[in-house]
Amino acid sequence: MSSESISTWTGTPTSAGWNIPKLQSYLRYWPALATLILALSATVLFSWIARETPRRELNARMSTHAAMTRDTVVDLVASYAQLLRSAAAFVNATGTPNRESWRRFGSGLFMEREFPGMQGIGYVEVVRNLEVGQLEARQRDAGVTDFRVHPEGDRPFKTAILFIEPEDWRNARALGFDMWSDPTRQVAMSRAIDTAQAVLTDSVTLKQETDVDVQQGALLYYPIYEGADIPPTLEQRRARIKGFVYSIFRLRNFLERSFAKNLATTVSLVRVEAFYGTGPEETSKVYDSAQPKAGSPLSRVPNAPLATAIVDASTGEQSFVLRLSSLPALERSVDWSVPSIAWWGGLIISTLLAGIAASVSHAREQSAIAAVRLSAEVAERRRAQDEVQLANNELIHRVKNTLTVVSAIASQTARHSKSMPAFIGAFRERLGALAKVHDMLRPDPAFSPDLKSFVQDILSAYTSSRRAALHVDGPALEIPRNEAVQFSLLINELATNATKYGAWSLPSGVVTVTWSLHTPDDGERVAWVWKETGGPAVTAPDSAGFGTHVISSIARALRGTGQTHFDADGLRFVLDFPRRVSNPSIGTNDPIGDLNPT
Repeated sequence: MSSESISTWTGTPTSAGWNIPKLQSYLRYWPALATLILALSATVLFSWIARETPRRELNARMSTHAAMTRDTVVDLVASYAQLLRSAAAFVNATGTPNRESWRRFGSGLFMEREFPGMQGIGYVEVVRNLEVGQLEARQRDAGVTDFRVHPEGDRPFKTAILFIEPEDWRNARALGFDMWSDPTRQVAMSRAIDTAQAVLTDSVTLKQETDVDVQQGALLYYPIYEGADIPPTLEQRRARIKGFVYSIFRLRNFLERSFAKNLATTVSLVRVEAFYGTGPEETSKVYDSAQPKAGSPLSRVPNAPLATAIVDASTGEQSFVLRLSSLPALERSVDWSVPSIAWWGGLIISTLLAGIAASVSHAREQSAIAAVRLSAEVAERRRAQDEVQLANNELIHRVKNTLTVVSAIASQTARHSKSMPAFIGAFRERLGALAKVHDMLRPDPAFSPDLKSFVQDILSAYTSSRRAALHVDGPALEIPRNEAVQFSLLINELATNATKYGAWSLPSGVVTVTWSLHTPDDGERVAWVWKETGGPAVTAPDSAGFGTHVISSIARALRGTGQTHFDADGLRFVLDFPRRVSNPSIGTNDPIGDLNPT
């Protein structure tokens, strides 16, 4: 191989390797590299932002479920406290209840339906030591033959459970138990006496528990005083305490049934764990929605939930600490496809922009080379320079229009695509339609299309996703090759303007293309009309841009006249030019003829 090469600037032999002209040739492509770097940087940034959007949405939904769960627990305890106030009012109104009256009161509450999760409601009487025997005899006479106040011991007074509804086998185990003998129960009862409010105990083991499915429990106490009213002072409250009404909760059953009634949707989307009295420690856990039954394996729990929340449901002096974790059902409800679409769409657009920038740089280089080589042709120099300049300006203008159209196509495709494969397929189809328009701009001696199919083929790139956005109608006409090239430039310029600023910039926009024949004194002519409706309001520009000059030049090239009207409902362009026919005998194009000349 020869060590010499031909200089692209002068055509003279130069030594092979990195010479100055070749280096300058490669440097002409730095805008394409800069465009690629900037576009990829923007893609990375937008992909990161898009990834954070669904994550924030998931956290917001988790916060909503956490607030609903917290409010539900607080409202439930408040409603049970109100129930106890009603029970105390019943006792104060009717006097000390008996077994039958308490049974009727309890059955009228419809606890299973209206108060899910409550094990029962009971009445406790305060008994001094000298009165214990009398109380036991009275209860045995009432039918509780094995009634006994227990445990035994010398205490200032005892609080014996007299009645519980429903009086099933589990609740009957607690009858006669002195609740004051248990320190945990005693603390809550003392607090209830002093405050005259409903007070929830710390976690306790209920007397109703057996060896099967043992659960942590809690009791809610409300005091009853002698005289049916609330004593005003602390000393009077302690002296006049008569008894208590209280409700019983097996905590897991209480939360499980309450959530099933009030938060069915939440527990299907979120794992709820409840910890009673302290923070989220396994030893204080009383409920887990993912493990509804004792001994059953955990289910519906993701290995690593994408969102969690911890809230404190305070109920007086006690509280439920709630920990919520997102389940796959909640995570799937958030659209995670946007980051992928942003990444792949940005990658495709970045590549296209870089390719376009490279083609522009290459075109400029080729234009410069052509200008240098044509400098030797003195007679043609001015004409060649004018053509190069016009071609260069047209190329720049067309590249800008192409960028705008590609951007619009990408945005519309991404907005209506449900997945990445759908986006890529639709985007590739629309780019192919756009390329078809540019193929029509290449001169071809055998090219002489029908005007209607010609217009539809060119505009299919702009309306591939909205067929109803274009209406084409007119008599059959054949366009000679020279006029077809000029006409394609005109249509492309109008379509680009409609996409950027006119009717096609809105989803409701429609373009109607029509033409008709008329015969004035100077021969048969064609009236071709481009009409836009449904787009934004249009006003006449203050000055004419490059596109306006292109349209005017094309109208003159067709030996016609073009007028642009800025109507209230959209732009209207009217082109009036002579009809020509083909003259096959000389191979040139005369006035346009229709497809079936007579």
